[in-house]
This record gives sequence, C-alpha cells and structure tokens, in this order.
Amino acid sequence: MSSDSEIERKRAYKREYMRKYRKANPEKISEINKKKYAKNPEKYKQMRKDFRKNNLEKVKFQERKYSESHREEKIKKYSDSKYDIFSKYSEGKPKCACCGEEEMYFLTIDHIEGRAKWGHEGYTSGKLYRFLIKNDYPKGFQVLCMNCNLAKGIYGKCPHEIMRKEESFARM
Repeated sequence: MSSDSEIERKRAYKREYMRKYRKANPEKISEINKKKYAKNPEKYKQMRKDFRKNNLEKVKFQERKYSESHREEKIKKYSDSKYDIFSKYSEGKPKCACCGEEEMYFLTIDHIEGRAKWGHEGYTSGKLYRFLIKNDYPKGFQVLCMNCNLAKGIYGKCPHEIMRKEESFARM
C-alpha cells in the first residue's frame, strides 16, 4: 500500500498535469464538456444552482468584479440600444413626438395605450428596450420627453396637446 504522502503527491501531480492539459487544449475540453452537458443538461443546471447556493459570497464577489470591469461596455451598449430604438420610433433623429425635445437625457419610451395592455408593469427601461428589440419594434410605442410622458400618465393628456387645442379654438 502507498503511504498518505505518496497518494497526495500523485494527486498533486495529476492536478498539475490536467491544469496544463486544459490550458493547452481548450477546444478539446470545450467539446468534451458540451457532449457531457448534452447528455444530461438538468444535472449540470442543478450543479450550477447548488454551487451558487453553497458559494453565494464568492459568486456575488465575482459578479461585482465582472460588472465593474465591464461597466464602460455596458454603458455604451445601453446607450447604443437606446439611440437605435428612439431613432426607429422617431423615424429618424430621436425627438419627443409631442414637443420636439431632442436631448437624449430627457427622452423616454411611452406605451401609447398604457403599460397594462402589454403587461409591462414594473419593467425597467433596460428590460423594455430588450423587449422592443426582441419583438422587432412593435407598434403601440412612441418617444416622449419625460415631462410629456409624466403629464400624460397623470392627467391623461400632455399640456402641449391641451395648449394646441386651446390655440386652435382661439383662432376660430
């Protein structure tokens, strides 16, 4: 029989050998892992859940670290998506459909018939943007500035719309 120190030495050698092998052959390792996953995906999903549950602090730390290191990329991707969506709904340069405001910081997406129709209560802007892109920019949305959108939500109509009607009556 082998002694405990000899067994540990062999294990350490095998760990080091496999570490080098995985580093030298990432394609082979990836292919092997894909085949294992394809045979029993539920097993691996459960393993990931268990790992997350048992190592929550470590996972949260890694997520924070990743988020911080990719912050600029996330901001750029979000800004690009926002500009593309607003351009699509404005049919050109992004601007408020009511008052014509063009400053991107002030613009937002408005559900023309309300959030309830779409089931979007509680959606963040990012989740809404992903929905719009995924569903190929469905009808029923428009670009409004925050003032017009908020007024529409509270009063049912934007003050600009009310003022335009009053002006047209005054001209008669």
